[in-house]
Amino acid sequence: MLDKTRTGGVGRYILHRMSSRATLPRSIALPATRPIDPAVGGVLSVDLGAIRRNYRALAARVAPAVCGAVVKADGYGLGAAQVVRALLAEGCQHFYVAHLSEALALRDVVPRDVALIVLHGATPGAEPVFADLSIIPVLNSRAPAEAWSALGVQRGAALPAHLQLDTGMARFGLSEADLSGLAALPGVAMEMVMSHLACADAPEHPGNATQIANFNRMRAHLPPCRASLSASSGIFLGPDAYFDLVRPGAALYGVVGGMEQVGQLEAVVLQVRCVPA
Repeated sequence: MLDKTRTGGVGRYILHRMSSRATLPRSIALPATRPIDPAVGGVLSVDLGAIRRNYRALAARVAPAVCGAVVKADGYGLGAAQVVRALLAEGCQHFYVAHLSEALALRDVVPRDVALIVLHGATPGAEPVFADLSIIPVLNSRAPAEAWSALGVQRGAALPAHLQLDTGMARFGLSEADLSGLAALPGVAMEMVMSHLACADAPEHPGNATQIANFNRMRAHLPPCRASLSASSGIFLGPDAYFDLVRPGAALYGVVGGMEQVGQLEAVVLQVRCVPA
């Protein structure tokens, strides 16, 4: 179990390198950066200031496109509520999670005038919960798109949604053939059309240019609206991949793109052993 906290200090461990012939001392003293509660196995310190600096750097890089934030999986394990509050202070207006349960946990944290978007969309029967709580689903196939449209018509309202296109990743999204008949969905306010790059972590991969071209061609079948293609790695492909909004996750948390590291994990050493080579 981890004690996940926010601390201001930055500590350092001393690494002892020992040859295969070295004798093992009875104990190795490693200076700790903070006391570790004996009831937990470790402490994860999260630097919210570093997350804010990463966000500012990414937002400046893609401007005038808008920078959102992916906070799924409890903010990549760093504490979604704390991360959201930090990014709200930076002006972030679009937060993405994977599941409705994650959105429900953040509903009281994310203001109603800030977009809270569920990437996996609404499972059958959950649509009224999305509408009642102003949570935006990503429509990934025809069936959820038609169900969201039917609810909007029933309520006499245009319900906001994001529509995902499969431009080559073959994971989520509508194919070009699926778009037939979906150009106009009654009861739906299409706020964003989006897709996801499969090979953005390999900048020279020809699939990137292919997907950008596919995205431009496919969204031409739809009424004009804002567009989003790039997650973290796509931000580093250049302006052709930015469109109107980018959705960094890993880059925010220092995982890709040479961004600032945001976390430090400290743990109690339970045992040190010498194993024959």
